[in-house]
Amino acid sequence: MAPGPCDTVETTQTEIDRLKVQSKMLWGALLMAHILFAGVALSGITASDVAPEVPFLIPVLAIFAMGSAAGSLFVWRLARRPLAGFHAEPTAEQLRTVIPRYVVSWALTESIAALALVVTLLGHAHATWAAFAVPAFLLMLVQRP
Repeated sequence: MAPGPCDTVETTQTEIDRLKVQSKMLWGALLMAHILFAGVALSGITASDVAPEVPFLIPVLAIFAMGSAAGSLFVWRLARRPLAGFHAEPTAEQLRTVIPRYVVSWALTESIAALALVVTLLGHAHATWAAFAVPAFLLMLVQRP
């Protein structure tokens, strides 16, 4: 028996639900990485005994972090564009376009959290770690699917 129009709508709705769940699971996993990085940073583990003291390292890492944050927000806005003006449920096609862009945006945000971890492992103060980690965590919260 050939599928009718109702079967197509049900399949499409199932695909939409699956894509939404997958994006939320990926976002949650990346957010959990921020929490794990914070656990490592606050545990006191450092590699400062072997890490060279480089005075300009923090400003250079901060510039990279700002670039990642700007890129993340740019890609996030770009990802949201196909959904702009739509107050109804997005279609499966829109979600297939948007979700890979979300992932790129989340990866850029995750790189800021990774820089926070590097700062910690190099033995810098918790305040320096927080200057990287807190904005990265807030960006992840803003970019929730």
